[in-house]
Amino acid sequence: MTPDGNGQTDLPPTDPADRPDTPRAQRPEIRRKKLPVLKKLAFLLVILVGTWLLLEFGLILAGISFPLLYQPDAQVATLLKPNLNVRYTEEGNAIVQTNSRGFRDLERNRRGKEGNFRIAIIGDSFCEAIQVERKESFGYLLEQGLNRNGIPAEVLNFGISGFGTAQEFELLRHRVLDYRPDLVILGMFLGNDIGDNSREINPGQLKPYYDLVDGQLVLDDRFRQVAEFIEAQSWATRAKAACINSSRVLQLLNRFYSKFKNRHRPRANVGIGLDPDLYAPPQTTSWTDAWQVTEALLLACRDQSEKNGASFLVVTFSNPIQVHPDPEVRRAFQNKHDLESLFYPDDRIAGYCNQKGIEHLQLAPRFLEDVETSKQPIYYHGFPNTLLGAGHWNSRGHQRAGELLLPICQEIASRKQNTPKAGRQQ
Repeated sequence: MTPDGNGQTDLPPTDPADRPDTPRAQRPEIRRKKLPVLKKLAFLLVILVGTWLLLEFGLILAGISFPLLYQPDAQVATLLKPNLNVRYTEEGNAIVQTNSRGFRDLERNRRGKEGNFRIAIIGDSFCEAIQVERKESFGYLLEQGLNRNGIPAEVLNFGISGFGTAQEFELLRHRVLDYRPDLVILGMFLGNDIGDNSREINPGQLKPYYDLVDGQLVLDDRFRQVAEFIEAQSWATRAKAACINSSRVLQLLNRFYSKFKNRHRPRANVGIGLDPDLYAPPQTTSWTDAWQVTEALLLACRDQSEKNGASFLVVTFSNPIQVHPDPEVRRAFQNKHDLESLFYPDDRIAGYCNQKGIEHLQLAPRFLEDVETSKQPIYYHGFPNTLLGAGHWNSRGHQRAGELLLPICQEIASRKQNTPKAGRQQ
């Protein structure tokens, strides 16, 4: 080809990328523009990942975590997630590990070791005891005490936060008796257990209830049909919970979101005194019904346990106000609500148990005796990161509960050793 008038040849460009018909994305100037954009995106991604990791390590070092601990259950409404290994810091500070059945306990053989005295503890958050390390809980300390005193024992923890007596009865029937206990201990936190057996007193809870109809307990398990409960069982909800539990950052974000979403909901009464209606004879139909259902459930738990060859023991725990080390705090609460005593619920349960021949133990009076005779203030409830004298038992409360339970459990174990076992349901 010959040069044109400008000294250029009419030969086609030698570099295909410089040809006019070459796609724009393949031209050098386009590639040069795209490369900085990719570098910026990669740099931004590194910054985001690095920031996330720093936040994760920072929250771990600070001991801040808000794991999702519970999942729905068709029989008792809720259980701890199985195989958990997380840190709980909302009240106290402890590692929470659960077994494959969703209880804060070791893996347990259903039959148990031959010759061991097997105790099953059922109850709410005071039994679950996620505020303290497992080795500080009263169930563990009771097991250690029995073994030290020559009674080979296993103490199985079936406590689940928020449970009322109706859920505990369902748990006994469907889970606990499978483990063939020699003794069933029903731990009662009277600060909310009575109200938890009533839809009217503590409304809005998705769980089984019992009603008394012509003197007979009738199960109401309609919670299973509620859309919120059905959604909680979906794979999407379970996958979301697994992701949140894998990251401290996601736990914190989820915490803020939950606080915002529930900002208009009334807060649960978790103070020192709890509901003052607990401490006096019932004045409303709701409280009358709640007490009657609770008492009927205690009898049903006793009968179900004994039917399966297990002894049965009711233990009433302490409410924070009952054992507060400052007598002025106790007196002020009592005067404010015009209460004759802070021990009405404990005394009523004890009276009912005496009437029905149910073995029982009251812890609150013994705790109060310790408090009143000590030269230094004793706080059995509360933690440095919440409020001393309120909330759940701390390690000192669990230790004292274990000490007070030990003699009565030893006595029951001795009786069982000298009595042929009744036939168990297989």
